[in-house]
Amino acid sequence: MMESLLHGNIEAAAAALREGLPLLRSGVALNHAGIAPQPESESVAEFERRRAKMLPGAALEMTRGLKNRIRAGYARMLGVAPAEIAITRHTAEGVNTIAQGFPWKAGDRVLTVNVEYPSNVYPWWNLRDRGVEVVTVSEREGRVDLDEFLAAIDERRLPMIRPPFVGTDGMVSTPDYLEYRFEFRADASRFEYSTDNTLGLFGTAEALSRLEPLLGPGSGDALARRVFQLGDDLTALMESRGFRLYSSRAAGERSGIFSFLAPGDPAVYAARLRQQGVETAVRSSRLRISPHYYNNKEDLQRIALALSC
Repeated sequence: MMESLLHGNIEAAAAALREGLPLLRSGVALNHAGIAPQPESESVAEFERRRAKMLPGAALEMTRGLKNRIRAGYARMLGVAPAEIAITRHTAEGVNTIAQGFPWKAGDRVLTVNVEYPSNVYPWWNLRDRGVEVVTVSEREGRVDLDEFLAAIDERRLPMIRPPFVGTDGMVSTPDYLEYRFEFRADASRFEYSTDNTLGLFGTAEALSRLEPLLGPGSGDALARRVFQLGDDLTALMESRGFRLYSSRAAGERSGIFSFLAPGDPAVYAARLRQQGVETAVRSSRLRISPHYYNNKEDLQRIALALSC
């Protein structure tokens, strides 16, 4: 019974999300490992319409409590406390906050892999002139041995990270702005130092509300099974056309990112797919296709049609 309810929730959430993605009327997004399509957002549009007619202070009041709702949503999704969530402008800022704010000592080691996205490499390389050693673990046939990391990972604690950017919003509040008090907030909000990306907050809150039906017990496993099934269908489709799956299908190693060795130049195939309205990516000389839970078999058929052109 629980499984059928979860399946129903996922199907309903997927259908609802597809309705709000204008892209799907003409194209298919299959590069979620890099960038997702932009949904229509009524809350963002409504805020913009109302803000244009309001005093700035009144418009600011409309955002009160918004960040707390976002923190609570992410906390439920990740299984952590809201106090552990800091809202940054993008991933690179979050990584740099940790990289530049931690009290590194000469001889400390940072572990990464040789196929990591550059924005999660350069912030750590920027520490090398402080005597921090950046150790790169090489992938082997698309796999990274986690045992090589586990033996070297130490516990990292929030109070040890000094915010590299400092502003009003990251400090303990005082009754008056001119009553200066240099004391960082105790939780992760210490990293939220100044004026927010207001439209981004409204859009994020709306996105989290769409995911709310999928945050219950067992939903994560059900979502993973749906994506893995899409991956199995995708793999069968691609292998029938001469591609070979490079990503691991071993238990505990699967993900929603599927890399394929192409029977020719992968960039040529990616360009052909894009011409037909299907977005994928090329990474490490492989064609990468990363569906999400809202994708369906019809989306995969668009790949078959595009590759047949």
